[in-house]
Amino acid sequence: MKNFSKSLSFIVVFIAMMAVMCSVSFAEEQQYTENLIPVMTSNTEPSGIVTSSNSDANWQDWKAFDRGIGAGKSWMTNNYAQTGWLAYEFPTSQVITKYTITPYLYLDENSPKNWTFEGWDGSQWIVLDQRTDINGWSTKKEFTFQNSTAYIKYRINVTALAYSTSTMRSLVICELEMMGPATASVLAPTNLAAVPGNAKVDLSWTATTTTGTAIYNVKRATTAGGPYTTIASNVTETTYTDTAVTNGTTYYYVVSAVIDEVESPNSNEASAMPTEPVITGNSAVLEITMTNGQIKEYDLTAVELQSFLTWYDGSANGTDKAYYILTKKNGIKPFLSRKEYIAFDKISSFEVKEYAE
Repeated sequence: MKNFSKSLSFIVVFIAMMAVMCSVSFAEEQQYTENLIPVMTSNTEPSGIVTSSNSDANWQDWKAFDRGIGAGKSWMTNNYAQTGWLAYEFPTSQVITKYTITPYLYLDENSPKNWTFEGWDGSQWIVLDQRTDINGWSTKKEFTFQNSTAYIKYRINVTALAYSTSTMRSLVICELEMMGPATASVLAPTNLAAVPGNAKVDLSWTATTTTGTAIYNVKRATTAGGPYTTIASNVTETTYTDTAVTNGTTYYYVVSAVIDEVESPNSNEASAMPTEPVITGNSAVLEITMTNGQIKEYDLTAVELQSFLTWYDGSANGTDKAYYILTKKNGIKPFLSRKEYIAFDKISSFEVKEYAE
């Protein structure tokens, strides 16, 4: 009974270890993208450019990227060359951190033994990975390395065959794949709304539902659909007020979320046109919130209010003086008058609370 108990315990531990190993293996597999090179049908189709040191007439270099297996579906060097290089140039720069090599007929005879995997920086080849004494080509082999630089072109540069006792053998690579680091996805913010005001637009949105600490990028354009320019980054709230606007101009906004340096797609687009308040009555209550939080109220006529608004727009554009003089109408005794000088850079916001006919 004791032996059975020990055996059972061993089996349980073994199964647990295998489960952990499988989960780790699966997690590691998820760190990479799929093959970033498309199924090539020529040196330039459907995209990118395939080049090599040389190729056999019937075993062209692009066939190392055609997903085919067997004779005539691989790249082979010409004239029994046992060294050579094979390169793929992406349409745009890519970060590659993994590559795979499928051998011809899964044999050592024509497979690489020593090589470097390199990236082109525009002036020279940079060695990213180096391998020596690689044998046992009975299956496709995977190779990973550390790299954070996006290169537009990569190549494998083979300097020796795995089986090189005969001079009558050429270098053959059946398939070469290239992968990059997998990027975790972040869902876009939703329900972006834009509310116009006087020389401002108030934005609000619903936070991304992706788990993690999110910051937001606010982007703006003057035409629907963009292109957008980022006007604020590292925004931690789900609201933002854009004050760098001109009354009478329509602005189009989108917002993206960033978690752990991964940016989401843009949110829905929202638009707004900031405008000056329309004066319809004879008097108004102007409420000004100062940068120190103090709130000041003034009873103004329509003419006085328009004068204040004109000054504010001029100061915002740098064409008017830095302060405005408001004359108080209540509590002036025993003085003949009381004038308050309001500095433009001390105004946080203002609101026209009401108009009276």
